[in-house]
This record gives sequence, structure tokens and C-alpha cells, in this order.
Amino acid sequence: MPDADRYIGDQRIFAMHVGRSGDGKSVAAASYNLAPGDGSVIDLDFDYRFGGIKAAIDQKMLTSKGIEFEQFNPRSGWDPVDKWLTQAEIYRMSYAISGKFKYKAVICDSLTSLCRLLVVGSHALQGGRKLGNLRISGPADFNFEANGTHQFFDFLRTFPCHVICSAHIIDKYGKLNPNEEYSEKGVVGEKLSVRDNLGENVLTYFDNVFRFSREVKGNKTFYYVDFATDVAKNSFGIPPGLHDITGKPFYPYLQELIAKYKGGV
Repeated sequence: MPDADRYIGDQRIFAMHVGRSGDGKSVAAASYNLAPGDGSVIDLDFDYRFGGIKAAIDQKMLTSKGIEFEQFNPRSGWDPVDKWLTQAEIYRMSYAISGKFKYKAVICDSLTSLCRLLVVGSHALQGGRKLGNLRISGPADFNFEANGTHQFFDFLRTFPCHVICSAHIIDKYGKLNPNEEYSEKGVVGEKLSVRDNLGENVLTYFDNVFRFSREVKGNKTFYYVDFATDVAKNSFGIPPGLHDITGKPFYPYLQELIAKYKGGV
């Protein structure tokens, strides 16, 4: 049994990019095309919002080389996603022979829309209650959503590349003073824009959660990232505090920080 000194950490980055809509999560994920070596970044676009990445390319913030996308309509259900995963499994199996994998990074964009796709897929597969022509979700659908999400990320974790998931953040409401039984209620923090239990479980999948934000000053928009907040965390020892990444490709900047605080990935 090897001792701890002989442990070699995973050289991949398995991270969640969280923030409000428009905070630069996907553009930051696409910058992993600047990682060394062959292969491309693939954006699994469940949001139908690849336009943000394309705009960053047009503005010369990113290069289009090595960026691909595949779009999945939530109304089409799980089958198209399963077809893509089956093809990716072939790439993974060939890696064992060639030592080369098709992708540098796989991006799930975003968690909210992936969960919506799974619920819609469940509606198509399972009987359930309707209100007029509207299918009402129930416990079986939520179980399908949870299990599908777990299996999706378990599958991606087997890929020999970086895996990034973007997720939307919304306000979390609760008692402003938890010590008072009848305390006034208001915003007490942030949470992922999915069901609470599922959101908490998904956060445990990732060693790294990076919190993106933006601020308008005058006629310019500034973009920031924080690596240690109530939601964010990192495995590189990067301390709390906002980092201004306006106009900077995120992946090279992250590598500089990792080298500074941990020694590089």
C-alpha cells in the first residue's frame, strides 16, 4: 500500500463555473482550448446560447481554433445526449490504445437546462398526471432527473480531459436571523438554479467551484472570478478575493494562479 507522499493528483480540472446569466461562465470554459496538447473543447450546449462564446471569438477574446459545439433541445429528451455519449465512449476506448483523446475539455452548458432535459425525457417515458394538455412533474420524474444527472457526470468523469459544468446562481431566501423563531425573511445567500437537494449533491461532485460575476462601471463591463466564497471552493489553495479577468482568457490566468499557490496543473 503506497504512502501519501507517493500520491500523484489528477492532472485534469473537474470544475463548476457558477454565476448569474451573462457573467462569463461559458466564455471562461471555452478558453480551455488554450490548454497544451492536441484536441478541442466541446461545448454541450443545452441552453442554446453558444452565441456568447461566438461573440467572444468575434471580439478576439478567444480563438475559434479548437472550439466545437453540439446543441441539445430539451424537448428532444435524453436519446440525442445518449447518442453523443456513446460516440464519446468510443473515443475514450481508443485512448487506451493511442494515448490520444479527441477533447481537451468537455463543457456541460448548463446544469439547469440539462436537468430540464432530463425531466422532459422522463415525461416522455413515464405515465403521469396531466392538467389539460400540460404534463405535471411528480416524484418519479424527479428521481429520473437526479439519477440521470448523477450518471451523466459519473460518465464524464471517466474522460481523460478537463470537465467543466456551467450553472446559474439565484438568490436563496430564508430567515434573516436564524436564532429568532419569527425572524423576517429575505435573501440569505445563493444557490444553484435547480432543486435544492439536487443542487447540494451536484456541488459535491466537483473539487473546484469558481464564482463568476460582472459589474458595469461607466460605459465598460468588468468581469470577475472568486475562488473561495460561500458557494465557491478550490483545491489549489487560492485564497478568497475577486480577480479581475476582464479581457483575459481564463484558462491561462487560472494556470498562473495554480502555479503560484500549488505548483501547476
